[in-house]
Amino acid sequence: MASAGSRSPGTGWGRALRYFRANGDTYNTARALTDLAETWLDASDTAAARPLIEAAISTLSGQSAEYHVAHLPGMRERCPAEERGTG
Repeated sequence: MASAGSRSPGTGWGRALRYFRANGDTYNTARALTDLAETWLDASDTAAARPLIEAAISTLSGQSAEYHVAHLPGMRERCPAEERGTG
């Protein structure tokens, strides 16, 4: 996972996303989205993380990725209520 230190949280993950999307690899696209969202959460940027979490959830739905999908609601809960659509 990318560090939230001196580098931008998105550095490197954009390349991974482009690669996986270009190759039609939806599972690894969702995993990269999740990793990037986690990095944004670690940097306390929940507004950047939230849409990535939602995209990962919708991408993984129906792909027999229950273990990975189970982690995403917990990530969603780290976002403020107004970003979760419940505020």
